[in-house]
Amino acid sequence: MKILSLGLLSLSLAACSGAATSDSPGGATSAAAQATTAEPAADLSGTWGFVLASSDVAGPIRESCEQSSGGNAAKSKDCMSEIATQSAKEKIRFSKDNAGHTVWTSFETDGGKEVVYVQVPVELAADGPGRVLAKVAGAPTGEMAEKFKQSSTNQMRIEVVDARTIAMNDPRKGRLVYAKE
Repeated sequence: MKILSLGLLSLSLAACSGAATSDSPGGATSAAAQATTAEPAADLSGTWGFVLASSDVAGPIRESCEQSSGGNAAKSKDCMSEIATQSAKEKIRFSKDNAGHTVWTSFETDGGKEVVYVQVPVELAADGPGRVLAKVAGAPTGEMAEKFKQSSTNQMRIEVVDARTIAMNDPRKGRLVYAKE
């Protein structure tokens, strides 16, 4: 079910590209920009699994399953279950490369197999209380690297909900939630 994988990657890319604009009008220094130098970025290291049920996309997906099932509750439930199973394979990871730089990876796991969609070096900085700004710091690689380049993504804003939960906000799809594995 690679279609869902590509769809979730698109959501991640849209979340990233939607966050690429400056929040400061006319170059003004915002409190968030000052916070990036005042406090260290939260530790995002490790693997984070996509949590469909906690993300805003769950509602529209549920509605789509209901519509495609023609009112059959069992078919609708099966549709949602299939999508939930697939979305549980969707993950992101923050790790260090051999030079000690942070790398963000968007990937899917299927058993022991890992398919990397996008892997790109990033620089992490605090972006206010409970927020981290991940600035793209190199060329992306992976199956979807070209789409990532075309999205002109240059930064991602990440909300640190708690030590085990992060979220990214997509302007079209809403909040996308990830849980630490």
